[in-house]
Amino acid sequence: MGQPQEIATLPPLDELEAGIPISQNTGQPRRAKVMVAANVLFYLASVVSAVALAWSWWTAIHMATFAHSSKLVELWQPRPGGWRSVVAVTLMCVIGAVMTAAPAVAALNSWNGHRWSRIAGLVAVLLGCLGYLLNPIAWAPPVLSLVGTVLLWTAPVTRYFGHWDRFRGGDPVPLAPDEPVVYGPLPRYL
Repeated sequence: MGQPQEIATLPPLDELEAGIPISQNTGQPRRAKVMVAANVLFYLASVVSAVALAWSWWTAIHMATFAHSSKLVELWQPRPGGWRSVVAVTLMCVIGAVMTAAPAVAALNSWNGHRWSRIAGLVAVLLGCLGYLLNPIAWAPPVLSLVGTVLLWTAPVTRYFGHWDRFRGGDPVPLAPDEPVVYGPLPRYL
């Protein structure tokens, strides 16, 4: 048979991608501490938004406190139980859901190294401003999201996003066929 030969394998990722600090625990680029702090702020904004929605919802389900359940209800002044109150409470829930989801989307995608999470952070700040229509608890999420977004634009996070770009290998190169593609029966079989 012959001499046994060594099986060809790829080197470890940290040797394959020189210059990218790879975490031994995850096999992914090591997360920058500033980016982790931004994620904590984004998730905190999301939790505070959910608490603000829960508080507004809780006060809206009681007839005695319905009129002051949210700024939206105070501005619109619907009759409790009427169609306008249903629309107001529905809008209140939509605002709360959007305020809760937007910072979480920015956090998740920045954690995974996507540069567009910076824009998602700006969107989270803008959508967080809808918290004015809920209650004073909801005034904190846009501030938390703003600080988190500012942290995403710092140099360590920019390097982190660059590590992820190199780790992913950049844009895939489209392959062009060397010969024309023949559809149907191949000429050699005709």
